Amino acid sequence: MASKSKAKYKNRIQKMIQVKASELRGHPDNWRLHPAHQVSALNAVMEEIGIVDAVIARETDDGLQLIDGHLRSEILGDEMISVIIVDLDEKEAAQMLATFDPIGELAITDNAAFARLLPDLGPLTEHADLRLLLDQIHTEAVVKQDKGDADSHYVAGMELEPHEHYDYIVVSAVSTHEWNVLCTKLGLEPTKRRNRVGAARGISAKKLLDLLGDE
Repeated sequence: MASKSKAKYKNRIQKMIQVKASELRGHPDNWRLHPAHQVSALNAVMEEIGIVDAVIARETDDGLQLIDGHLRSEILGDEMISVIIVDLDEKEAAQMLATFDPIGELAITDNAAFARLLPDLGPLTEHADLRLLLDQIHTEAVVKQDKGDADSHYVAGMELEPHEHYDYIVVSAVSTHEWNVLCTKLGLEPTKRRNRVGAARGISAKKLLDLLGDE
């Protein structure tokens, strides 16, 4: 009788439970900060669609400690949330915390496939922070193509078009000092991203006109 082959990867998932999000403890070494525009964007998606994913936590003597899902937990507060319980020790939890999101960010964009998703976004395209995020994904994919990036999946003729309800003015900061001054004067919240200084942010035309002293 043939023996069963041993699984290549250990399954560290023990169970899934539901608890109040407020009962979860954030990991003390969580390195992800969540600026206001990210909170606003995620909240918009959750209000439009609902909760479709579980957070990840481990059981400790002090209660359930989050490994992934800090922002969702924060937004939900005393509402119920699904939690995947994993049997990781303290060191393994730290390893996952350090690598889980960065590995996800290594994914590249199939611009044509991404463009096919946009017609189904409906009201979400009206959210300024989400719109900026979607445009940023498209722009980065096009820049890769222009640079001859072999990993780019850009398909000519399938590029995203700016949303019909928006027009754009692009201001380029060529130094950290210029970026910081712009953020201060325009009331924007600067965000540091991996391997990048600064990131695109949105400001309403009315607010900009008010700052410029226009009636």
